[in-house]
Amino acid sequence: MRTKFVSLAATMAALVTLGTTQLAQASSHREAPGTALDPVADSTDVWAWHTGDVATGTLHVVMSYNPFEEPAGGPNFHSFGDDVLYELHVARGSKSLDDVVTYQFRFSTSAAPKVDPADLAAPLGGGKEFFSQLSGKTQTYSVTEVKGGVSTVIVPTATVAPANIGPRTNAVPYKLTAGQTYEANIALPLVAPFGTGGKVFAGPRDDGFYVDLGGFFDLANLRTGAT
Repeated sequence: MRTKFVSLAATMAALVTLGTTQLAQASSHREAPGTALDPVADSTDVWAWHTGDVATGTLHVVMSYNPFEEPAGGPNFHSFGDDVLYELHVARGSKSLDDVVTYQFRFSTSAAPKVDPADLAAPLGGGKEFFSQLSGKTQTYSVTEVKGGVSTVIVPTATVAPANIGPRTNAVPYKLTAGQTYEANIALPLVAPFGTGGKVFAGPRDDGFYVDLGGFFDLANLRTGAT
């Protein structure tokens, strides 16, 4: 298993979000060749902010992987790697970067059924590759806390939110009706308890990365007025 980790100096960890990006450290959306060939282990951004009282407030951490997904990129939508160990290393204060606590995320993907594309009798969700989003394929994950050399599983199993392909697709496997949305009725229910009073979520999120990459790689020929 390959290990991908990020480090963070903070006071406490209470909320963590792992995201595959649909569209700490600095943005890194274009990679060296080795990382580009291993997109599930491609970490793009780490965000962290604190809310509430300094001593008892909440640290929010967002880690993003596998960038540049679009609905047009189907049917092979992004996911986390089953053979990648994702780690968040948390230190306290500014005098030492020694870990106070480490959180390990491990993912497991259920095998989707497959049928002959020419089998016209098979339903859309029966394994036809172009409609893989309807096949019932799911990904789950666990979270292990490592503190003082002791490992404790604090999230035995939770479900990764599916790709937000669109309202017509979401209505089929998830039975969304008029007025229901991906965020409220699919993503939000998948927020899981995390340790003592914390919460964790893993799944696709909008990518807060806005750079004219086409112009940038044209020898920094950044275009003005682009939207």
